[in-house]
Amino acid sequence: MADQSPLDIFKQVLTGTARAIAHEPEVEIAFTADSPSQAGKNFRVPMPGRLLPAEQVAEARGFADGMALRLKHHNDSLHRANRPSDAIAGAVFDAIEEARVEALGARAMDGVRANLNHALDMRMRSDPISRAQAPDEVPLPTAIGLLVREKLTGDTAPVAAQAGLDMVRGWIEEKGGAEMAALGETLHDQRAYAELVQKLLRDLELTANPEDIDPTESTDEGEDAAVWRFSSGLHCAECDINYAEPLPSLFSFNSPLGACETCRGFGRVIGIDLGLVIPDESKTLAEGA
Repeated sequence: MADQSPLDIFKQVLTGTARAIAHEPEVEIAFTADSPSQAGKNFRVPMPGRLLPAEQVAEARGFADGMALRLKHHNDSLHRANRPSDAIAGAVFDAIEEARVEALGARAMDGVRANLNHALDMRMRSDPISRAQAPDEVPLPTAIGLLVREKLTGDTAPVAAQAGLDMVRGWIEEKGGAEMAALGETLHDQRAYAELVQKLLRDLELTANPEDIDPTESTDEGEDAAVWRFSSGLHCAECDINYAEPLPSLFSFNSPLGACETCRGFGRVIGIDLGLVIPDESKTLAEGA
């Protein structure tokens, strides 16, 4: 214990807290300089500085708490079964579910609420909503997720996101205010919550109303019309290839997964230059080649 650095001790405390929140003794935490990520019980959170600045410690705690809450309260199979296939609608669905999971922790524990807010502040500083100059530049998944979070926790959006959020707040609340207000009543029931979210997406015209779909209507322009095959998962419907979930390490030059196969992320290749080893090939080793 005497040889441990403050960073090592903080990591142990962080891991123990995450295990307690998730009710899962096998949670493991690692620090990363890449984007925070979660793969099951393995969490990768931002590495704070060696002197453990308070702001950076709070951010690391926020990401770890959020991942632990997701592990405890989120059913991934149920989520996938209800998630819309449309890219934007699916991203909004993800953001609203994240708001539910984090609201459960924020409502129960003030310390977790503060940590989650710090992590959110960090994310919003780099989110496109912080740079939006017009309503059509505001990413809807971020905006709707923030508004749902306000309804569920009472916490206002981070300062970096407020200007962008205000550009679309009126439109979102006018169309989906009733459903957003009702989400808090289903906070502990992911299935019922997902059903309300699906109705919210229809009210926002991000997905079609099943009653408006005519199964007999065809858009084919003849027998020679092209057939386009799509998949809602990481799967090519044309060639039937399944792809693994992308991880930040796949795009990192200094990760074994994302490194160049030739230089392995070092930017140079180490080898033997025979021209330097044997500068005069006309001589034998005995002659001083």
